[in-house]
Amino acid sequence: MSLLNSSSMSLFYWSEETISYFKFISSYLTKKQTIRKIELFVETDCIPAEEETEDMLVQDLINEVYK
Repeated sequence: MSLLNSSSMSLFYWSEETISYFKFISSYLTKKQTIRKIELFVETDCIPAEEETEDMLVQDLINEVYK
């Protein structure tokens, strides 16, 4: 789910579908609830590469959703 992407501000590649989904749910959930959903998504659906951590993925996706 994550790949280094040097052509954007994000450290990882997130599909437009993933970003759009979390932007959508952020419109009716609190920021805290949205962040928890992002954390659960990363824990269950993402596999960090060698030097990546789940926390790095979570923070990057949060930044993408709330930029």
